[in-house]
Amino acid sequence: MHSNRIIHSRDFIKRFKPKNFHICNKLKKKHHGGWQRALKSTPIHHTTVPVIISTNCRSLPNKILLSSGIHHNTGIVTLQETWLHDSYDDNIVSLNDFNVFRQARVCSKKKCGVGVVTFIHSKWSISNKVCLKFSNEYSDCITVRYRPKHLSKFKFIYISNVYVSPGCTKSDLSMFADEFTAFAAACFENSINSNW
Repeated sequence: MHSNRIIHSRDFIKRFKPKNFHICNKLKKKHHGGWQRALKSTPIHHTTVPVIISTNCRSLPNKILLSSGIHHNTGIVTLQETWLHDSYDDNIVSLNDFNVFRQARVCSKKKCGVGVVTFIHSKWSISNKVCLKFSNEYSDCITVRYRPKHLSKFKFIYISNVYVSPGCTKSDLSMFADEFTAFAAACFENSINSNW
């Protein structure tokens, strides 16, 4: 080491930094993960890709009040095994600011139908249309076509809500698969023809 070299301690050097430098550092530390914070604070109607919640609720009517507080910043909610039938009105099982699309199981031998429900946030989607409803003894399906407000490349997005019961046989599942495949092929063909 050189004998004529001056060495200062860290505390001595800190005294010469401007006082607002420490404030700037604190502000920088505050904004780590900025895109995550921005995404969480973005309103649902400004997003292209929605937040989707899907669950097996097992009897929706008695849980609708509990569910209403959870879905405030969600674009799509899909529920299976809702146990709804025709005597339940849509107003009873609706969530605030959501459009309700449901398929109750009509072929079931049980007293409570199983069924599926899809909720789409009204501020997030411009137009909604039910494209496919399918129900037999072992499976339920509802497919909704919707258009988000900020979707630039494609015209529509399809969401399918499917429930297959544990007792489903291969023949029943293949019947549903054939119906769903024919629907998907028709949708794909229509989208190709409309884009060209």
